[in-house]
Amino acid sequence: MSISLQIYHGNPYEFSIKEKLNSKIWIGKELRPSIRDRLLIIAEKFIDFLDIVNPEAVVDIQFTGSLANYNYTDYSDIDLHVLIDLDKVGENRDFIKLILKGKGGAWNNSHNITIKDYEVELYAQDSEEEHASTGIYSVLKDKWVISPSRQEVDIDKSQILKKIILFQDRIFDAIKGEASERLENLRALKKKIFDMRRAALKEGGEYSYENLAFKAMRRLGFIKVINKEINKAVDQQLSINNQ
Repeated sequence: MSISLQIYHGNPYEFSIKEKLNSKIWIGKELRPSIRDRLLIIAEKFIDFLDIVNPEAVVDIQFTGSLANYNYTDYSDIDLHVLIDLDKVGENRDFIKLILKGKGGAWNNSHNITIKDYEVELYAQDSEEEHASTGIYSVLKDKWVISPSRQEVDIDKSQILKKIILFQDRIFDAIKGEASERLENLRALKKKIFDMRRAALKEGGEYSYENLAFKAMRRLGFIKVINKEINKAVDQQLSINNQ
């Protein structure tokens, strides 16, 4: 069994800090009106897809991530978060979060919406969930929730590369064995990668090496490979073939 990691054009280890916010999206620190209008339309379609019947459940629509900051690159996308008061949706919060997560994934997998050549990624976020970011803009209210400030960061790319090599080796180890073993190992590895990122954002911020390593791995196709191999393992478990 073999896998291939897709190497994107450009430098996957590009994390430079820009002098200004992306001028395709912003005029100074103001969101371009045409961009805001389109994001609101996209969010409305997403909310319809989520089947949020109670309009009061939508607390805010927020633009976050590197394109709402000074560390954007050619790999950046527009992270559009729809904040939802789950108590106004139903009683079982955990079940509602699970459904919204599944629907959000289905939306992103079936749509390819771009603005100024940047892909728009939609997320249904619990309004009570803490979101670690140094740049958050309310598209709904047309103002900054957290205004980003430019800071110089000295990044040792060798530290990022070490973590990437470690996880690359773990991916190759995880795809060995029978389908049930592969599935368990791949799911555990995926959880470890995302847990690493969440902890890094909370403790070290956006420029922590763990978060930068996560971004580089995503650019290199690691996450896509893991998801693809998980699906293959599930398919093999569910299939019956002649011996």
